[in-house]
Amino acid sequence: MLVADLGTPAGRQLVASTLTARTIDLLVNNAGFGVYATVAETDPEVLDAMVQLNVLAVVQLTRAALPGMLQRRAGTVINVASGLAFDPTPTRATYSGTKAFVVNFTRAVHEEVRDQGVRLQALIPGLIRTEFHDHSGTDVDTVPASWLMNPADLAGASLTGLELGEVVCVPALLDTEQVATALRRQSDLTQTLVTNGAPADRYLPSAR
Repeated sequence: MLVADLGTPAGRQLVASTLTARTIDLLVNNAGFGVYATVAETDPEVLDAMVQLNVLAVVQLTRAALPGMLQRRAGTVINVASGLAFDPTPTRATYSGTKAFVVNFTRAVHEEVRDQGVRLQALIPGLIRTEFHDHSGTDVDTVPASWLMNPADLAGASLTGLELGEVVCVPALLDTEQVATALRRQSDLTQTLVTNGAPADRYLPSAR
């Protein structure tokens, strides 16, 4: 067992070195925390710590594991994001931003390695019955029990999602087409941005 604080540079380096030195078949980047308060009211050190753990640790550990996986043409990386990745809600600005990064990072790296035997998945939990809520300030006892997913069920759904080829896995959604549609809309927006070199008419002086 390796114990390390991924919120510190030394802890991330320790785990990254271990990933590089060992044969890793499955990496799950699950460490993270959220503080629900406005940006202006949150201690800057807390915001920095959230980015360090939720973003930098994911990047560094994924990077450490990939070369060995690519060399063996086998391996899986699961990066745990959040439903808030798609919902920039007030008081969740930094947390939702870090999780949006995790989704985009995972999707992009998946495209980089998809033909080399390595799988990546962005796992999108909803409300999960864990101690995360104790730190975030969310009282899960006030929400219906049916809204809370068991961690074991989430993990099982993630592994099944891998077998189904789901790069973005949202276990609580009954209709996977909702995910596909949302991702297609993002891609369509990007395509429009990069293929049009002129401002839209509403920004022209004649429109004012």
